[in-house]
Formats: sequence, C-alpha cells, structure tokens
Amino acid sequence: MAFDKNTVPQFNIVPGISGDVTISNPPEEPNMFYLHKDNKQLMSRDIKSSREIKEMYSSYDLAYGNVLISGLGFGILSLWVASKPEVKSVKVIEYSQGVIDLFLQSNTLPENITIELGNISTYKSNERYDCILLDHFQDLVPENEWHLRLTDLKQISKNIPNHNVIWGWCLEYMFLSKKFEITFEQLFTNPINLTKFDLYSKWLEFINEDMKVSTLPSLSKNKLIEYIYTYFDFIKD
Repeated sequence: MAFDKNTVPQFNIVPGISGDVTISNPPEEPNMFYLHKDNKQLMSRDIKSSREIKEMYSSYDLAYGNVLISGLGFGILSLWVASKPEVKSVKVIEYSQGVIDLFLQSNTLPENITIELGNISTYKSNERYDCILLDHFQDLVPENEWHLRLTDLKQISKNIPNHNVIWGWCLEYMFLSKKFEITFEQLFTNPINLTKFDLYSKWLEFINEDMKVSTLPSLSKNKLIEYIYTYFDFIKD
C-alpha cells in the first residue's frame, strides 16, 4: 500500500465554538483551519495540501479489525480508518466534549465509529483491540518532551493489555529526533538527505532498546522508509 489521497473520505471542518474549544478559519489564511482548546493549538489543516493527512498515513496503513483511537481532532484519522475495508469498528477516546460537539455538528458519524469521553492516558480496559492508534499527544504532552510521549505510549499499552498492535502519531519524528538529533526545521524547512543514515538499524534499536513495547509493529525496512518519507511529505502525491 502507498498513500492515496483518494482513500480519504469526505469530512467537514466548520468554524465554531463549543466551551473552551474553537475551530477557526482566519480571513488572512483562507486555506487554513485551526483547532484550539484553551487558546492552545491542537491541530491545523491546510485544505490545499495533503501534508497533515500524510502524517496519519502510517496509522491508517496499520489499521485493521477492531481499532481504538485516542484523540478526535477534526475527525480525519477516525473517518479514514473507519472507511478501510479491513477495519470492523473504531472506538475514539476524546477527552474534550467541545471537540466532540464541533465534530458532530458538521459530520455524520458512520455506524462503525463510537466516541467516548475520556482521558486515554489514564483509560483502562480489558476489551480486545486489534490496533491502538494514538493521536492525542499535541495537547497533553509538550512537543519537545519526547521522553514523556514515549512514557505515555508505554503506559497506555499496559493499561489496555489486550491488543495486537500499538502505534502513535509522530513516532516517525520522535525516532529521527532521538536517534539522529534531526530537528523540525531540517525536515520541513530545509529538508536533508535521509539516505545517508542507516535508518533501519537505528529503528530496531529505537523499538527494542528505547521503546521496549512488545506490541509495536515489526516493520520491514521498506515499510519504515515509506512511513518516514510519507510523514515528512518527501513522497509527493
């Protein structure tokens, strides 16, 4: 499989306010939509670009069976995963009622998606899931505190033990930052040549020594590179 923007179902992002949550579409940026909670940005979407959606591609590619997703945001990942033929059901754990309300005001919930209000970091369940896909780090964990994100992922895998695969948004970025000290600017502003790095051997170190989570997927070298290059928009539409 490779990223195909035609697999992404229709979704609506409409400016609005619900409690402390706001969706905005600034006049000076007509292509941009922003999701804020307590004036803190959770998510952005450039409707003229596939870049933000490509950051979710690895989660979509891995999804199958019964899926648990943390974080609703604009609902893009949840709708995308739910539309995949290999996926039976999607449960979304979202900790903000305002985010849920704004999504439901402009989107119809497919029959195979349920949304539950809760905090995934403390959520515990013995239900069986084929995949756990984490997409909540933007708000709960500071961007530069990678070790906190890794700790959160490890704890969630223990709190919901009956699952086959766990994955999280920005693992590609966390990996490059931790193992190669590559910065956001190097990847997006002035892209560097990643072919000079031994990505796969360092990835094996990352999941076996740094992560130590047995349910992280076993990726081939080609799949790892596909995920990294798609995440950073090095593979164009």
